[in-house]
Amino acid sequence: MKKLIALGISLLTFALLFPSVLASHNSTDIDPNNYYFELLTFKAHEEDKTYLEIYCQLPMQRFNFSKYELNYQADYGIAVTLYNMFGNKIDWAFYHGSVAIENLEDINLLTPEVLKFPFLLEPGEYKVEIHITDLQNLEDVRVVKDIFIPDYQGPDLKLSDLQVSHSISYSAEESLSVKNNWKIMPNASRVFGVENETIYVYAEVYHLGLANDSNKGISTTFTITNLDGVEVKNIKIGNKTFGDSTFLVAEIPIYGLEPGQYKLSVNVEDLGSGREEDKSVYFHIVKPVFRFSSLPQSVK
Repeated sequence: MKKLIALGISLLTFALLFPSVLASHNSTDIDPNNYYFELLTFKAHEEDKTYLEIYCQLPMQRFNFSKYELNYQADYGIAVTLYNMFGNKIDWAFYHGSVAIENLEDINLLTPEVLKFPFLLEPGEYKVEIHITDLQNLEDVRVVKDIFIPDYQGPDLKLSDLQVSHSISYSAEESLSVKNNWKIMPNASRVFGVENETIYVYAEVYHLGLANDSNKGISTTFTITNLDGVEVKNIKIGNKTFGDSTFLVAEIPIYGLEPGQYKLSVNVEDLGSGREEDKSVYFHIVKPVFRFSSLPQSVK
């Protein structure tokens, strides 16, 4: 049985397949009661491998609740299967979860649950299939998506995917929610409320150039633009680095931005070699925003 971590946080994202139940982070139509999925990739410690993280947000209101002696309960299963370009199954993971409430009126108080499925893959083309089943009435949702896993090997400067999150805090614990001693509470929806003052961004930079100690480091520019392409935020951060790779942890202020869709662009310049790399993601500011909660993590 593959290991997976159930983070129990609120999330959203991925590709639009069935408009009634799925949504994309590029879409301007945001509904917390949809299913959302996010894929992130990072360089793995194993040579010639890439680390893939699949986040799945499950809106609890979509499941059927059955009456038991003491409460109402919903049960669900989620299976994630990966196929190579030839259609052969190469890896899979499964999770069985449940949620209980005392009264049916409490359904609207439930927050989406987030599951994280990690995979270690060689770079290349794959197909991912996500199958969610309501175990009370056996209704199910299937998502199939062609994906490309990048190669983060050298020698060129490389920037991982950008992980936009609710919070990032230093942590000495060892768990799948911690990267480089930073605990990340993800938000794959990239949906924030107008009351939020900050978004948090995590990324990794690989294959920095070797230079004199006086020059070695990176300069990172974070730019936020609205749908019209108008720049509304621009922050430049410089820091020293040690070794041929580093990571970025940034707090980007968003307080005062109007509801809508925005684009976050990150440019990294390697001061040792003069090389640059760019990545961008979309995020949303909405009013009102549904609440996010953290639940105990579990491993199966």
